[in-house]
Amino acid sequence: MERSLELIVAELAILKAGGAYVPLDPAYPAARLAYMLQEVGSPLVLTQQRLLSQVQEAMESQTSFVCAIDSNSNLWNQEEDSNLEVEILPQQLAYMIYTSGSTGKPKGVQLAHNGLSNLVHWFQHTFALTDEDRAGHLMGIGFDAAVLDIWPTITTGACLVLPDEEIRYSAALQQAWILDQKLTFCTTATAIAEQLIRLPWPLPTCLRYLHTGGDCLTSYPTSDLPFTVVNNYGPTENTVESTYTIVPPKAAGQSGYTVPSIGRQMANVEVYLLDKDLQPVPNGLAGELHLGGAGLARGYLQRAELTAERFIPHPFATLPGARLYKTGDICRYRVNGELEFLGRRDQQVKIRGFRIELGEIEHVLLQHEQVAEAVVIVREDPGFEKRLVAYLVPGASGQLQISQVRNFLRGRVTSSMVPAEFVALSALPLTPNGKVDRRSLPMPVATTEAEEGLEQEYCGPGNEVEQKIVAIWQGVLQKEKISIHENFFDLGGHSHLVTQVHLQLQSTFARPIPLINLFKYPTVSALADYLKQEPTVTEKMSTNVKRVEEMEDGKNRLKKLRQRQRLTR
Repeated sequence: MERSLELIVAELAILKAGGAYVPLDPAYPAARLAYMLQEVGSPLVLTQQRLLSQVQEAMESQTSFVCAIDSNSNLWNQEEDSNLEVEILPQQLAYMIYTSGSTGKPKGVQLAHNGLSNLVHWFQHTFALTDEDRAGHLMGIGFDAAVLDIWPTITTGACLVLPDEEIRYSAALQQAWILDQKLTFCTTATAIAEQLIRLPWPLPTCLRYLHTGGDCLTSYPTSDLPFTVVNNYGPTENTVESTYTIVPPKAAGQSGYTVPSIGRQMANVEVYLLDKDLQPVPNGLAGELHLGGAGLARGYLQRAELTAERFIPHPFATLPGARLYKTGDICRYRVNGELEFLGRRDQQVKIRGFRIELGEIEHVLLQHEQVAEAVVIVREDPGFEKRLVAYLVPGASGQLQISQVRNFLRGRVTSSMVPAEFVALSALPLTPNGKVDRRSLPMPVATTEAEEGLEQEYCGPGNEVEQKIVAIWQGVLQKEKISIHENFFDLGGHSHLVTQVHLQLQSTFARPIPLINLFKYPTVSALADYLKQEPTVTEKMSTNVKRVEEMEDGKNRLKKLRQRQRLTR
């Protein structure tokens, strides 16, 4: 189901009936959706009429009952509207979230009501949430952070505000939306939060708390920011959140540390930093973070061996059956007692807030007939943002068409798991003991069309509109040679870079451009043809351009926002 009122109603109805919900994002590739549906084997699949054909295709031969809730109201509109008399026990399953898996298949994490209840009560108490608050629902519907968006808010009786999808990817649009909707709470991706705390804000503002998490927060807020920034940390396996911190202003917060901490444990969560022998490490030294307590998941669906590997017997507990979850995250305690995140123990990484198993990407790449060996790493080269890079060795035929391999991968994993760049190698570098030497993998260089295996030859811009688009793409993608027929996302583009292109295009062409059209027209040629057309009536009515222009000029924007604030008092 797409983000909608129907989705929230469906999830609430499932919980009240004593069931457990599994959110599946319709943006996932068909093969991934099919795998999840088959593994879950649910007797009931709720969807929307416009997604019905997509669900039926993914269902294949399964016999689950499929219901489009926006067109089958006759199935329940004669039912009583009173609460069901259903006893729900704390240990009962509440929901399941799929995360990336190292075997090449996503794994389902099973979460119970006691962990969800603990999360909800902690959030409501810690941040004084009331029925007068207004909170945004920006996080991905298949991402566990959506749980934090939804349940503390609606169980308090507060208002949950759903945005248009394009707002989720732009800090400028998010700020305008937060102010227009008078939100008091909002959780957003780390990359967007970094931008939001650098923008000028009106004084006063309704926003009280800006929560973020899922990736490493690298900035401290300024002292004049009119709301509190909360940095959250927690794996899906411990019910969304495990630790948190109120991020202090820059001057007071750094104290010798360049990035904010991930704080201390939330209520009823146990935190241990242990060495390889499961012994506590001294303060200041690095250890693997282990979690226990009320939020711990049951384990992974149909993955008994993996569950036993990650959820180990609690070495310090007195209660029988107590467990700890091995996060794979390496941390240390700072002098103030807060945790500092240092990195990962294994191949699991986070890119733009998405938790990704590099092994899953490698596993899928090796299924392509042209690929003999594959290694995927995260690169953070100077002048480039953190990105995935795939290194491939061709099979016996010696042929390796990168474009075919990329499209093969794109059809089987989420967009966040498709590497920004692919590099063909005759052989992978090895260490003296025969392991892949990841540190010796070369920095990617611009590939030619022949190396990419593209059918079309390079075609440069042929008119002024195409020239302007190419210039913007070159700056954002940091590539010198861009053909007008190349796909933005094949060149390493992603949703956050799209927002940069979006802002520059609107400024350059002085016209409203719906963000969704940058996904609809992903080549310079197609985008130029669209921009040559007159704006539609809807586009002319858009206020996005005005907001973006205001945000590009700090002084002018702040003045206008203050005027608007006075008018709405």
